[in-house]
Formats: sequence, structure tokens, C-alpha cells
Amino acid sequence: LGVNLYLLLGGTVPFGAKAQKATEVYKSIQRDKLQFKSAAWASISGHARELIAGLLEKDPLKRYTLDDALAHPWVNEDIAPDHPIDRQVVLSMYNFNAQNKLRKAALRLVA
Repeated sequence: LGVNLYLLLGGTVPFGAKAQKATEVYKSIQRDKLQFKSAAWASISGHARELIAGLLEKDPLKRYTLDDALAHPWVNEDIAPDHPIDRQVVLSMYNFNAQNKLRKAALRLVA
């Protein structure tokens, strides 16, 4: 859920976006700190970022459960903005999708 929300709001995945192999993604998940650095995150509320951080918490004892997520103010209250997602986020999602298609095609060619 956290990865999907990060992708929808930020336009890319939280870990291993440039990884070439599944093992690199796994290592990135274990090693890298969650960051909200791209320009797309400038327009995303602190409540949304806090929800994503809770869902992507590495420590399973601290990670949000589904009940925690559903009770979160960003989901449960009327604080999510009504304005459209920034155009750059949509373009980032298209770019991410295109890179994945190219990567899959290249792997099929090599295999």
C-alpha cells in the first residue's frame, strides 16, 4: 500500500528506481532511507508524507497496519487537497512505466 501511494503521489517508486536487478531493489529497500526529495513532493502535504512513511517503516513493529492507515487523518478526515496532481508527477509515472517496459524487453532479449 505504501509503495503504491508513493508511486501515485510522487510518480516513482520509493526504493530502487534505477535498479537493474530484483536483488538491487531488495538491497535498496533494506539499505536506503525513505526520501521525499523530488520536485513532485513539494506540493504533497505533510499528512500524506507521514502516512507513506508510516506504511513504509522498515521496523515491522513500528510500521502502520491497515487499521492505522484507515484511521490516519489524511484518509479519514477531509484534509487531502482537492486540486489535481501536479503534471510533473503524471509525466514521471509515464516515464517510469516506459522504463519498466524497456527493461523487461531487454531482459527477454538477453534471456
